[in-house]
Amino acid sequence: MKRAEKREKMIEIFEPYMEGLLARELIDKCLDLDEPDTYLVRTIKKDMLWYGLDLSVKQIVEFIEDFNEKTRLESFDTGEREECADFFGRKITGMDWPRIGDSDKYKREFYAVLEEKSPELGYVWIRERDR
Repeated sequence: MKRAEKREKMIEIFEPYMEGLLARELIDKCLDLDEPDTYLVRTIKKDMLWYGLDLSVKQIVEFIEDFNEKTRLESFDTGEREECADFFGRKITGMDWPRIGDSDKYKREFYAVLEEKSPELGYVWIRERDR
């Protein structure tokens, strides 16, 4: 369940027993306890720069929430990096992030779509020649 859904459900449950604003403030504080570890967010941000993606905290949290629906994200190693790259690759281009064995045609198509779609979808992609 995403943060916004959790918040609405908690408000629905607790608001009748508390004053409106106080209930919302307490719920937000509780949900903040569930926010991702800042070290993990910084690690993801730094590692995804290698792929050329300069992700915002909001975008990283979106990935973490999606990942946590399957299993808990506690580290960010090779498998998690590839899953993160695929997550954003699919969000931006509809394609998985290219791997070493993929054809040059697939890679060219992926990066062309990535360059075109990134800005209009709110993503910052830094081309390899600009890194």
